[in-house]
Amino acid sequence: MATEIGLVLKVKNDTIIVKTQRKKMCEHCSSKDECSTMSGSSDDLEVEVKNLLGAKQGDFVKLHIPTSSLLILSFLMYMVPVIFLIFGGFIGLELANFLYLDENISSIIFSLTFFIITILIIRYYSNLLAQNKKFTPRLHSIIKNRKIPVH
Repeated sequence: MATEIGLVLKVKNDTIIVKTQRKKMCEHCSSKDECSTMSGSSDDLEVEVKNLLGAKQGDFVKLHIPTSSLLILSFLMYMVPVIFLIFGGFIGLELANFLYLDENISSIIFSLTFFIITILIIRYYSNLLAQNKKFTPRLHSIIKNRKIPVH
């Protein structure tokens, strides 16, 4: 389970806005420098989580993200496009004679087409996944004796 410590910036009804640092949260990821999934290129992330423990503005809190969720998202982001890239190559190879194209050219065209379409679909559905409770961080605990004023 991935764990992150953050600062509560704001309390909104039954949720809180927690500021964490991207560097710590994403240090294990090989795409951390290119990633814009989590609020652009800033080093700080703001995450909205359910306030089930009654955290207040200025509290430090511990957030958990289930490992299974990280594995599912990693598979979706990295393996699914590769699978469809290969699948597109085989489709292009089979359709080459029907389309009167060279087999290599047809494979390249279909591979790239399937890859790009898959990336666009994943990008579109990533917003829906972000709303799924399974893939969002959860408030685990409030860290006592560690407060700073929030302006």
